Amino acid sequence: MPVQDALRSSRPTIVIDGETYPAVASALRELALCDSDAGLAHGSLTLENWGPRNGGTDYQYFDLRVFDFGKKLEVRLGDDVLFKGRISAIEASFDEGAPPTITVLAEDRLQSLRMSRRTRVFEDMSDADVIRQIANDHGLQAEVSLSGDTHRVLAQANDTDLAFLRERARRGGFEIWADGDTLHAAERSSRRAAPVTLTTGASLRSFRVVADLAHQVSSVSIGGWDVAAKDALKGEAEASSLSSEGGGQRGADLVSSKLSARTEAVTHSFPATASEADAIARAWLAQRARRFVVAHGVTETTSDLKVGARIKIEGVGPLFKGDYDLVGVTHRFDNRIGLRTEIALERAWIGEPA
Repeated sequence: MPVQDALRSSRPTIVIDGETYPAVASALRELALCDSDAGLAHGSLTLENWGPRNGGTDYQYFDLRVFDFGKKLEVRLGDDVLFKGRISAIEASFDEGAPPTITVLAEDRLQSLRMSRRTRVFEDMSDADVIRQIANDHGLQAEVSLSGDTHRVLAQANDTDLAFLRERARRGGFEIWADGDTLHAAERSSRRAAPVTLTTGASLRSFRVVADLAHQVSSVSIGGWDVAAKDALKGEAEASSLSSEGGGQRGADLVSSKLSARTEAVTHSFPATASEADAIARAWLAQRARRFVVAHGVTETTSDLKVGARIKIEGVGPLFKGDYDLVGVTHRFDNRIGLRTEIALERAWIGEPA
């Protein structure tokens, strides 16, 4: 069965500043709504921009009455919301032999963090405290589920608030994302919800997966300097710290047994305490380990397909079936194929051979 016949052809609903616009949905030529585990969902809508107007023929959307900067944009599928954001860019295209089009670009509430660049210092605050302060700076609620040390000093040096939080998340092994007007921060293990099952030949229309040891390591070491003790410090993480990343044969173990033990020394993270060095080492190793098995697929669109979801893949054989973390989602629509969702998945292990 051709993919374009099998995929869902429902046309999404477009809501702008709380008002539904059926004409916009009808004129929609292409739509892409993208999100990833890096945080900051964004969307683009492309429409035909030429037609009847005021008794004649003219541009449809250049008066800024429908699309204007800062307006709230929602894309829905039935009663489910696929995307919420604010319009940040308007693009026009004029191709020979084709009607002019307009493309509207929007981003979720992390947009304001991306557009705010600062130099400042946070004193005697944990990462959770910093996240709450930055959320408050942008009029957002904060829902934070993190543990960790209090830092004597954290410097934000000519960084955007979003880039600064992303770096804190990378070092601390947690993720940040926006849901409406709430800024979330949590470790991936606590972000996972009940699995969504996708089966090849049914809801999962295509699936491609690879297990690759090329970038796997069996341990990570972190060097630093303890200012108070005036002594060098070292953080370490071994493959045994990956117990929360699922069962099966983990790449961090396979690289040692099938090739050779590999230790990665990270020298540019500058931890200030031994516990911080250990935390960075564990986060660094987990990030590497999760990229052992990487998969991409195309499936029918549902609101359950959100970054952070646990996806259970069926019908792909013993090595690659089972649970994955959903780390990238793109909902797409066009008039040729209809509505579908592209997914990016990862996990730290493969199953046992049959």
